[in-house]
Amino acid sequence: MPSAGRSVVLQLRVRRFTCGNPGCIRRTFVEQIPGLTRRHGQRTERLRATLAAVCLALAGRAGARLSCALGVYFSRSTVLRLVAALPEPEVPAPRVVGVGYAPRKGGHYGTVLVDVETRRPVHLLPDREASSLAA
Repeated sequence: MPSAGRSVVLQLRVRRFTCGNPGCIRRTFVEQIPGLTRRHGQRTERLRATLAAVCLALAGRAGARLSCALGVYFSRSTVLRLVAALPEPEVPAPRVVGVGYAPRKGGHYGTVLVDVETRRPVHLLPDREASSLAA
């Protein structure tokens, strides 16, 4: 993270270990600093979390402009790549499910399962058969 409006570069000296087992796939191991570094990472965990919040709020050019205002310079492609790399949020299982019918392209109708509490679609079934709904 920038400090007093200036970018900060951390140079760490970490220990590198070698494995004596000839059957080991990973020959070298590098010491990781919990909460600061990540394997193959070029950003600190704090910067990654801050950029993730900016990227989720403003993806693309707007996220790149705000990151520049924060003192961290990224292109819009990097911002979008960071959004794509974030894990999918966990959605709780719906407690109450509604069933409806939705038109599909070509005039065929499908069955829509909707979470009644959040009013979000859960799944779209390809037909209106009871057997596919039961499955």
